[in-house]
Amino acid sequence: MNSENSQRNSSVQNANELNSQRSTGVKRLLNEAKELCKPNELFHAQPLEENLFEWHFTVRGPPDTVYSEGVYHGRILLPVEYPMKPPNFTPSNAKWKIRNK
Repeated sequence: MNSENSQRNSSVQNANELNSQRSTGVKRLLNEAKELCKPNELFHAQPLEENLFEWHFTVRGPPDTVYSEGVYHGRILLPVEYPMKPPNFTPSNAKWKIRNK
């Protein structure tokens, strides 16, 4: 019985930590969403209405570069542990690869 209580307490503690992390992440994401709603010529990002942990973004190529005519789209998947764990960026344009020229 003691082992069962210990296991149950551990599960409750893990659930509480996850909810706390999620709450911190949600607060931060809401603040970041407000900040990113400000107009910007080169970049736009916003979360999906039904999932705050999935964002879509558009980046325009910087002027006076070979990328100036490009518009690049992608998806950002944020872990529940955000901001303690990094997001995952997935470009949707086939030619555009992160860390490649």
